[in-house]
Amino acid sequence: MNIRPFLEKLPSLYTDWGTNAMQPKTDAFGEILKQLKQPTTANFLQLLSSAAEY
Repeated sequence: MNIRPFLEKLPSLYTDWGTNAMQPKTDAFGEILKQLKQPTTANFLQLLSSAAEY
C-alpha cells in the first residue's frame, strides 16, 4: 500500500475532518449500513473504501 497518498487524501473525504463530528462527504454508505448485521460506521466504510484504492 502506498500510504502517503492515502493519508493525504483522507481530509478531502470527510466533513469536519479531525473532529468528533467528522462524517464522510458521500452518503453512499447509508444503504450498506442498513444491510450489515455487524456494527460499523460510515466513517469506517469510507476509510476502508479509500484504502482499497491503494
